[in-house]
Amino acid sequence: QNLEPKMAAKNENTPPLIGSNISYQLLTSLNESSYLIKKILIAAKISGIELEVKSVKNFEMVQESPIAMSILLKIIKPDTMSVVHISQSNAIMRSLAQSNSSNDLCLYGKNEIERAKIDQWIEFCWL
Repeated sequence: QNLEPKMAAKNENTPPLIGSNISYQLLTSLNESSYLIKKILIAAKISGIELEVKSVKNFEMVQESPIAMSILLKIIKPDTMSVVHISQSNAIMRSLAQSNSSNDLCLYGKNEIERAKIDQWIEFCWL
């Protein structure tokens, strides 16, 4: 199951994207000014991912994924109708950051040590 992200092209030298028709929806019962939403939107923006934010009731999220509490990333690949759900803001943020490993900024680190350091700060700064 190939779930490559939908990314903005950087320039003419950027290789063609595999699975660029994937769409990302962020389902949430939180106010858009919530820091949980903001940090996810920042990770998506830096990674070049178009993320649709959709306000829903908690029970609607639980219908999508039983472990979702107030926030859920829904990754949809229309050609195969595949859907992947990721809940918890840090897991969503990591997923978005990892999805564009070709990005020059390399949001989630270039190697295991850098990723461990980033994880350390994500866990430390959970508020």
